[in-house]
Amino acid sequence: MGNRSGRLLGGDPSVDKIACYELFNLLADVRASIVLIDCRQAHSYAHSHLDGAVHAADDCAAEIRNHPRVERWDVVLYGDGSSNAASNQALTSELGVNAREALKQLAPFQSKCKIRVLRGGFDEFRKLYSFVVTGESGYEPSRLYPSEIMSRLYLSSHALAYDPVVLLNLRVTHVVNVTPDHPNCPRIKERPPIRYHRIPIVDDAKENVREYLSDAVAFISDAIQSGGVVLVHCRHGQCNDRRCMADGEIQHDARRGARTHEGVPPEGLAERWFPGFVGGMGPRPRRAGVVQFGLGRESQPDASVGG
Repeated sequence: MGNRSGRLLGGDPSVDKIACYELFNLLADVRASIVLIDCRQAHSYAHSHLDGAVHAADDCAAEIRNHPRVERWDVVLYGDGSSNAASNQALTSELGVNAREALKQLAPFQSKCKIRVLRGGFDEFRKLYSFVVTGESGYEPSRLYPSEIMSRLYLSSHALAYDPVVLLNLRVTHVVNVTPDHPNCPRIKERPPIRYHRIPIVDDAKENVREYLSDAVAFISDAIQSGGVVLVHCRHGQCNDRRCMADGEIQHDARRGARTHEGVPPEGLAERWFPGFVGGMGPRPRRAGVVQFGLGRESQPDASVGG
């Protein structure tokens, strides 16, 4: 693939890698055109692989060739993750001949492809997102999932938040419902009741989310402090719930040091995920329950806890 394949297989430090959470979010993006290439041994691929992946020895370019109007493809190659992925030489060794063969097939489409290697490989991805791996518990082909904004904090539409399979696989314990009247998911028998917090506004950037923000931030922060998993949703998965999450994660991370992806500072993480929202929100709320995060009051759940 010209310079790109040469860099990848030659161990050049400029080779792009993609983190597991980035690939998870890429798979959740319905606008993305993705080719996943499994560079492990054929028997390993046959036993289990990432959802939608093609083996490097098969026709890796079929999807691109069959959709000539698509101008951009995200191509992700992965091995088993057993090598020292800190160096590109190790990645090259791990991916080996299979990767070279795949890149040869993709050469005619090099101008359309952004090629990256999965950091941590198959093993790390399966550890974090086993439900997106064939043969694993909870796996369903081509199922959509919410976007992961930070560790244990997700964003979705109401449709995904109402899906019990999504809630079970992500181990969701708390949900912020940013709608006036969309129902919460009915009680799931296989797990303890989910705690709900409702922000009764519609999906419109003109809505005044500020008056509800302090309670929502406290609810999210208390949940994460207690080891919970939070899903924030509105009707379509965009707009005011993004503003709520952006402000909430800035405050929570800045004060409690919760893990964010790749060590990105909280302000940078929020700006990356919510461009244009954070800057226009004005001063952060300064209520004691928000500043101390769980050291004071506890938010009350929605009237229909667990459903």
